[in-house]
Amino acid sequence: MSMATNAKNARQRASIAINMIKKQNNFYRAFDDCFEMNDGDEVMKYIIEKTRKDRILAIAIKIKMSKLGTPEANVRLHEAIDQCLSQ
Repeated sequence: MSMATNAKNARQRASIAINMIKKQNNFYRAFDDCFEMNDGDEVMKYIIEKTRKDRILAIAIKIKMSKLGTPEANVRLHEAIDQCLSQ
């Protein structure tokens, strides 16, 4: 079992996913688990919020995961990246 399947809520799974994005170059089943606990949209919401304020995360997503999330969430994510990097 991955840490994400043991996490109690979407915020914890988002934190796990964020740490993976910042620290890993390869993404495996454990990363997918962060989004597959019936609250993937909420997990993305937290990731987008964090991306607006975290330059390291914004750059890591831009480089490693330019197509993260649904098309709609991906647009919001890249708006957050642009906002963060323009500050």
